[in-house]
Amino acid sequence: MSNLEKTDHDISDYFRSRGFSVQLGSKNPFSRIPVDQTLEETVNRDTQKSGGTKGFSLKPGTVEKYYITAEYRASALRQLRENLSLSNHSKFHHADLHKPRMKIDEECVSSIVQLLENDWTNPFDQSPSDIINLSTGRAAAPDVQTSLLSLKKRGEDAYETFKRDRLERGEGFFDPIKKINLKTFNTTVPLKKSGKNKEIILRADRKLYASMILIAENRHLNMLDVFSHPLGPLPRSLANPDGSIKKTSKTVLGKHLESLISPEDENISSSATIIDGMALIQKLHGENRTFDELSDSILNQILNCGYHSQRIDIVFDTYRDKSIKSAERLSRGSEEEISFKNIKSGHRIIKWRRLLQSNDSKNKLTTFLVESWQEENRRRKIADRTLFATYSGKCIEITASGSHDVEDLASSQEEADTRMMLHIKNAAMEYSNIICVSDDTDVLILALYISSKFRWESNIYIKRGTSGRIRLIDIKKLASAVGSHVTSALPGLHAWTGCDTVSAFSGQGKLKALKLLPTNDEFVSLFSMLGSQFSLSDGDHCKIQKFACQLYSRNIKTENINELRYQMFRSRQGAVESTQLPPCEDCLHQHSLRANYQTAIRKRCLENFPAIPEPEDHGWNLEKDGQLSIKWMRGAPAPEAVLELLSCSCSKLCRLPSCTCMVNQLKCTDACKLATCENMSDPEECREEVYDSYNSCGSDDDEEDDE
Repeated sequence: MSNLEKTDHDISDYFRSRGFSVQLGSKNPFSRIPVDQTLEETVNRDTQKSGGTKGFSLKPGTVEKYYITAEYRASALRQLRENLSLSNHSKFHHADLHKPRMKIDEECVSSIVQLLENDWTNPFDQSPSDIINLSTGRAAAPDVQTSLLSLKKRGEDAYETFKRDRLERGEGFFDPIKKINLKTFNTTVPLKKSGKNKEIILRADRKLYASMILIAENRHLNMLDVFSHPLGPLPRSLANPDGSIKKTSKTVLGKHLESLISPEDENISSSATIIDGMALIQKLHGENRTFDELSDSILNQILNCGYHSQRIDIVFDTYRDKSIKSAERLSRGSEEEISFKNIKSGHRIIKWRRLLQSNDSKNKLTTFLVESWQEENRRRKIADRTLFATYSGKCIEITASGSHDVEDLASSQEEADTRMMLHIKNAAMEYSNIICVSDDTDVLILALYISSKFRWESNIYIKRGTSGRIRLIDIKKLASAVGSHVTSALPGLHAWTGCDTVSAFSGQGKLKALKLLPTNDEFVSLFSMLGSQFSLSDGDHCKIQKFACQLYSRNIKTENINELRYQMFRSRQGAVESTQLPPCEDCLHQHSLRANYQTAIRKRCLENFPAIPEPEDHGWNLEKDGQLSIKWMRGAPAPEAVLELLSCSCSKLCRLPSCTCMVNQLKCTDACKLATCENMSDPEECREEVYDSYNSCGSDDDEEDDE
C-alpha cells in the first residue's frame, strides 16, 4: 500500500477518489458504506427470503444456478419495488439530518464540551491534569499515564521500523511482530512473594497442616515446641487464607448491650445532635448525581436528622496514606477504586461505590461538602441553628450569617468514632442533652466508657437504627446496667475480640468473651488497663494468655497458650483444623499489641492532638512503599527441621526416591528448585482448597449458640 502510487497509479487514484466505499443513493447524503457492506445491503438483501437460503435445496446444480442468477433476480426485484413505491432507498430520509435530531446532537456535544472543560480533565488540552478512564472514572497512575501519552509516538516508531525492514528491505516479513506492551488501566501489579523462612511453601492447604504434624512426629521432634509455631505463613485462627484479618459481627455486641435497657422517647428538647458523617454518606445512593446535588441532599438529611436540636455536628473520618486501617487493604491487593484530582460541583458521579473505596476521593469529597455548605444559598437552609462540620484536621462553625474555624474542635484524630467523643465533650458545656447518631458499635462502646469515667451532668443518647426502627439509648442508664467495672473494660475487650483494625478469633465471638470477663476480677482489671499505655508488659501478656486459654477451653487447666494448642490437638486425636486451635504465643502477642495500640488511641478520644507513636513496633510492619502491613509473627512459621522437608532441590526432574516432596507425599511448591514439574498442584485444586478452608471455619454465631 505504501508503494501503490508507484506500482499501480490507476488503483491509487481510484482509492483517492473514495473508491473504497459506495454511495447507495444520490439523494441520501452521508450514506457511503464499505464495498463488502454494499453487497449485504443490495444483492444479498434483495435475494434473501424469510428464514434465509439455508436448506432450500441439496442439489448442487440447483444451488449453483441460484447463485449465478442472484444478481439478476435482485436487480429485477429492486426495480419492481421502486416502480411500486415499496422502496425508500432513493428518498431523502437520513435521520441524523432532521432538525429534532440535530438539536439533540448539539445539546449532547455542548454537554460533553462543558464536562471536559469544567469538570473533567480535557484530553485535548496542551497540559491535561490527569488521564481518566471513561468507563470507570478512575485516574491513571503516573507510570500508566506516561505510557499512554507515548502511545502515538511508539506506534509511529514501530510502523517506521516495520516499513523500513520488512517492506522496503524485505527482511523477515513473516516473522512475528513484537508487542509494544504499553501499560494501561488494566495493568496489574504482580503479587510480591517472599521466600524468607520458606514461608512461600506454606500455602492455604488443608493437607499441609496434617503433613507438617506427621513430619514432626516422624522426626521425633518435641511436639510442644512444634505447636509453639503457627505451622503456616498465617495464623489461621486470626487470618483468612488471602492474608486479610478475620472478621466478627460487632453488631452482636451492640444488640446485646441495647437489650439491657428500654429505649427512650425520641422527642428530646434543648439538645445537640452529633452525626457520623461517613456513615451517612455510605447510606446514600449517589449514582448519576452531580456533586452539587449530592451536597444539597446530604445537607438536607443532616438538618432533618437534627430537627429537634439547636446545634448539629457532622463529623467525618480523615483518611491517611500511612494508616493501620490500610494494612488489610494492602494484603488484599489493589481495589477497583476511583480517584479524582479535583472535585467540581457539576461533575456527575459514575460508579459511586467505587468512589467511596478511594481514601483520597473521600478526603476530597468531605472537603468539597464542607466548603459548599459555607455558600450563602446553603447557609440560609440552616436558619437559626448552628452547624459544626469537620474535614481534615479542621472544624468549621456555619450559621446563616457566616462561617469560621473552631480552634477548640481542631483535632488530629483519624477516626470519626473518637472525634465524635471530642464533640460530645464540647457540646456538654452548653447543652443538657446530647444525641449521637451512629449505628457503629465502636461509638456505643466509647460513649459508655467516657460517660462512666467522667460522669458529666449532660445526658448522652445514642440514636441507632433506620427510619421506622429507631432506638434512642440512654448511655447513663446503660452504663448503670452494665456496671462500672465492665464498662471500663469494654474498649479493651472490644478491640481484642475483633474490630476494624484488629482480627477476631475464629469461632470465638464477642458475647462468649463478654460472659467470661466478669468471672475473674483479674480479667476485668486486665482489659480495664489495656490501652492505658502504648506498651504491653510481659505480665499483661501472661494474663492475656490465661484469658485466651479460658476462652477456648474451660476443661483444660493450663495458662500457656502453646500447651493448650498441643493438648487440644491430642484430645481430638489430631482430627482438628488449624482454624479450630488458638493462635500460638508468638502470634497472640502480636495480636495483643495491635489490640492494645488501637485501644490506647480510642481511650485518648478526648484529646485534640493525642501523642500517638508509630505503629511499627505494635503489631505492624512498614513496607518499602511506605504502607503498613500486619505483622503476624516474629519467629519462623514452623521448626526448621519441618521446613526442610517441605521443599525439594531437584534440578531436572522430581521423582522417587530423590524428591523429598514425593517421599513425604507432598506436592511441590514455588519454593522448590524447579519452576514447574509434574508433582505440582493444579491451580484450580488450590483454589478449591482455599474455598473449602473458608467453609471449614466455624462462625461466631454457631459457637455462641453452643454456649
